[in-house]
Amino acid sequence: MASNPVVTALVPCPSIEVIMIGGRVRRTTLGTVDQWATDMLRGL
Repeated sequence: MASNPVVTALVPCPSIEVIMIGGRVRRTTLGTVDQWATDMLRGL
């Protein structure tokens, strides 16, 4: 699980794709997108 400071530090790195429970983190807005959350929760 990632904390907000860790996400903020990793997002600018072009070789790293940050994924949190809410989804893939967009570099420009720090918003989460895609269906990662529903896919992860479906597996529980």
